[in-house]
Amino acid sequence: MGHRDDVLGDDAEDITDYVTDINSITVKFDVLNTIPAKFEPSIVAYDEQGVRLNNVTAEVTGVVAQGNGMKDGAVSTPVKSSISIKLSVKNGELDELYKLDLKFAGNGSGAFNSNEYLQLKDIVITIDEAISVDLN
Repeated sequence: MGHRDDVLGDDAEDITDYVTDINSITVKFDVLNTIPAKFEPSIVAYDEQGVRLNNVTAEVTGVVAQGNGMKDGAVSTPVKSSISIKLSVKNGELDELYKLDLKFAGNGSGAFNSNEYLQLKDIVITIDEAISVDLN
């Protein structure tokens, strides 16, 4: 049996008490698509009050490839795409970041079926550069 220690304690918002100088993060994930449409992801950052953080820029790499829809009355095998989104702050740090709003804008043709889907898998968020940690 192992031991797990959580530096954040019971309140995840306390991270700003320990970690500072986060200027950029990268969010990477895979998308499984069965919908016969291509999708372009976008992301917007918000603070705790729901106000858009205009000093945060997002650089999106990748699109969601078109799925194959329905085949013989069943959902087809999903098409896998990899997406990477780098969030950077122009002035300051990402300490005001509270929520990310991820959207997919798509276009396709034909009828859509309620059994078709987009599924996000293997979501990883990394801090891109050195940070400062105060454990006092």
